[in-house]
Amino acid sequence: MQPFGAIWRRHCATRSSVNPLAAHARNFGSSVSTFRGGASCFASSGESDASVFWCPRQCSSVLVVVAESAIFPNGDDAVFDPAQVCCRMSILLSGDAHQHVLFEDEAKALQLAVSGASLLEPARLTSTILWAPADVKRSLTGIACLNGLRSSGRLADRFFPPEPRGPRLRSVLRAFDGFVAGASHREIGVVLFGQARVDHDWADPRDHLRDTVRRAIGRGRLLVNGGYRQFMR
Repeated sequence: MQPFGAIWRRHCATRSSVNPLAAHARNFGSSVSTFRGGASCFASSGESDASVFWCPRQCSSVLVVVAESAIFPNGDDAVFDPAQVCCRMSILLSGDAHQHVLFEDEAKALQLAVSGASLLEPARLTSTILWAPADVKRSLTGIACLNGLRSSGRLADRFFPPEPRGPRLRSVLRAFDGFVAGASHREIGVVLFGQARVDHDWADPRDHLRDTVRRAIGRGRLLVNGGYRQFMR
């Protein structure tokens, strides 16, 4: 039996010797109204490798910056040059001419909300230095990550520590995926815990394993129906 759900993979693009930006910059169109109606995100497609852009008003991990065109970028350490980026770079233009820039490096991602000059060309980037107390650490980490990207062309692992709740969250989403797909609770239990564990414990009168599956489905439903927003603060 195959596990439920898909693991999203971010694939780094290969640089082009003819046009460095062509290899990793994608423009999804200037006519798009990005976050209409208070939506939390925009996905470039429904496929597993889609680029997902989060609304900067609802996700404090999005780094808000202003871009100023850099006329003579060579040798200037204060300039961000997109041609030096080695990972995938996607740009979504919103109806108000803002650029939502997403850098993806395997399972790591950094998103910028950019106003001002185009980030398809070298630019100097500035940002506010005052944030709400709850956002200070996350914003400083984002700035440090962006500086690392400018220096190395990649998103450094040290800015993306493992999420302690990751295994649990992955299990509840897999359980909910199975439920939506029409799998029985026992089938979901096999995917989550293995056939041997289910054969041994499923008929236990204390219903521990059955209750675990039911709770996982319920938790997955809560996450899908808006509970995921707690991770955006």
